[in-house]
Amino acid sequence: MGKKKAQRVGKKALPASPWLRILADNIRRLRLEKRWTQQHLARKAGVSQKTVSRMEDGESNTRAENHAFVAIALGTNMIELVREKVQTAARRAGP
Repeated sequence: MGKKKAQRVGKKALPASPWLRILADNIRRLRLEKRWTQQHLARKAGVSQKTVSRMEDGESNTRAENHAFVAIALGTNMIELVREKVQTAARRAGP
């Protein structure tokens, strides 16, 4: 059986599965909370800016190990990235 590919709408690809959308949204949100550009995250994670862009677009052709590198750079892990709502360290610490 072939890989499930993302559907295209205009220039953007729709994610092939709901967990890819959650993963993509969490990566983007955590990056923006740190006020990092995609390029900065890419450098910290040791991947290309194009890879970060593809991850944030929810494309299914990105490697799991690259997601792990991005998770580490963001100060989290893969389990947290695929959760519906990721808690940042500041929110976990509480008042």
